[in-house]
Amino acid sequence: MKSKILIASLQLFFVVGYTSAQENFAYFHDKIRGYSISFPSNWEIKENYLNTAVCAFRSFENSEDSFREGVSVVQCKKESTSSLDDFFQTNIHKAILLKEDYHEYESGLTRIDSLMTKYLICTYSFSEMKYQAIYFCFEINSTTCFLLAGMSTPSRFKQYREIFEKIAHTFTLDKTN
Repeated sequence: MKSKILIASLQLFFVVGYTSAQENFAYFHDKIRGYSISFPSNWEIKENYLNTAVCAFRSFENSEDSFREGVSVVQCKKESTSSLDDFFQTNIHKAILLKEDYHEYESGLTRIDSLMTKYLICTYSFSEMKYQAIYFCFEINSTTCFLLAGMSTPSRFKQYREIFEKIAHTFTLDKTN
């Protein structure tokens, strides 16, 4: 149930851009959760929005634009006996597999702030909307994970993937964590 709420909250706030590789970035610091991340400076940032720690949306580009690409950060609790793989399979991968038209394009490992990070790129339908997303998941200790999600429409994902990855790789934990 928690995984369905988590995925639904990540999707809902995107329904409500990035256009240049030379985008200026604005620094965001969450003192409570102990991390920093940077977003394009012209994106709208919302804290504690729909079960996220923070999310950022690009502006609508014109009157016909109906989707705001964006990135969200969610802090998740996990069982101390659960591995990152178990958490990812149970809370992310399994929940997305239940969506209509699910198709996985790529998955693997990378590093964010020197932490081993699982990622998944997929498309699926939800509430009559087709999404393409990249999810990054990493643990900071035995009971806490972070999930970063970048979402767009499939037709624009290629344009936004680079910025989603760039945002994810600006994530850093405070040195006290």
